[in-house]
Amino acid sequence: MLGLITGVMAIVTLIWHDWIEVIIDVDPDKGNGSAEWVVVLILPIVTAPSIAGARSEWRRVWLVHG
Repeated sequence: MLGLITGVMAIVTLIWHDWIEVIIDVDPDKGNGSAEWVVVLILPIVTAPSIAGARSEWRRVWLVHG
């Protein structure tokens, strides 16, 4: 589930750059966009291992109970 959430957030950040400012009503980068690029770079780093772990767990359960 974490992989799905972080993946969607990365895509949303690419499309809607100022969602952070709108949601939390704070402008951490004073409008220069650097906070959004940090989010876009960090979220895939969290997404990839989350998806890999979920896939591994699913395969393990499927092989044991399949």
